[in-house]
Amino acid sequence: MIVRVFSLLIAACVMSVSASAQSGDNYPNRTITMVLPYPAGGSSFVIAQLIGEQLRAKFGQPVVVDTRGGAGGSIGTTAVARADPDGYTLLITPLAPIIYNPFTRKNLGYDATALERVADIAVTPYVLAVRSDFPATNVREFIAYAKAQPGKLNYGSNGGVGSGGHLATLLFEQASGIKQVHVPYAGSAPAVTAMTGGQIDFLIDNIGPLLALHRDGRVKIIAVADNKRAPELPDVPTFSEFGMTDFAIYSAFGIFAPPKTPKPILDKLNAAVNEAITVESVRAKFTDLNLRIRGGSREAFADFVAGEYQRWGRIIREANVVVD
Repeated sequence: MIVRVFSLLIAACVMSVSASAQSGDNYPNRTITMVLPYPAGGSSFVIAQLIGEQLRAKFGQPVVVDTRGGAGGSIGTTAVARADPDGYTLLITPLAPIIYNPFTRKNLGYDATALERVADIAVTPYVLAVRSDFPATNVREFIAYAKAQPGKLNYGSNGGVGSGGHLATLLFEQASGIKQVHVPYAGSAPAVTAMTGGQIDFLIDNIGPLLALHRDGRVKIIAVADNKRAPELPDVPTFSEFGMTDFAIYSAFGIFAPPKTPKPILDKLNAAVNEAITVESVRAKFTDLNLRIRGGSREAFADFVAGEYQRWGRIIREANVVVD
């Protein structure tokens, strides 16, 4: 009889703890780890640190940024996908591991569609930049020049085959009917250096690494891949102004959680991140990084990710891009 009562008490305690976890009432009560699936340094790391500081202040619990780079973000993303769905291990990342890797990389250790969508943080638009002495000054002239000498222009990418810059350029080629030579680089810095040195002719990358060089006259930004002109570049037209209406391309940042994380925890995190990106110091730093703050509901973020997943899946399949 005593054993049975003891067993019932244990079961009741387990059910109580489980119910509390499902409701999110006591969340968080210990350290949260945010996995960044890329090396430290660069804008992604700064974003993770800024959001981590705000969550720490909001919840009164430690928030650790854990950088786990490798395989184009797949290693860190796999770790989060396999973590306990309790809200204490999160993924903060550009969208590449979610919208590119499922189509470019074989034998992924995670299902990108199963990860819980937590919060939309920010985006930064891509731009088309050319070397300073390139003869074209806008998209129309660029396409005409490229078509006049097919396969003779070289372009760089900010991470090699399957990276954002590579895929953005493939989309540009598909939309404009041009075909040029890809020269892969390990990141934005070496690709930009190659362009300023004349080794490559053009580059499609996010605005951050190119803006100062454009202002100094060392490269020319001739188009912005957004639905409206960039405030940093009011005199530079968008691709849509030249008839390319489906050419809004962003480096986007968001937070994800392991599959089956309880909804109340996800909602609490979403509200906290939305609050974090309204803090004036965060907004100022995002502006310095040429980021456009987004935020919003988890449902809206899920819709955005789903749209990008479908869009880039089609582009990658058509171009037959395979990394491994």
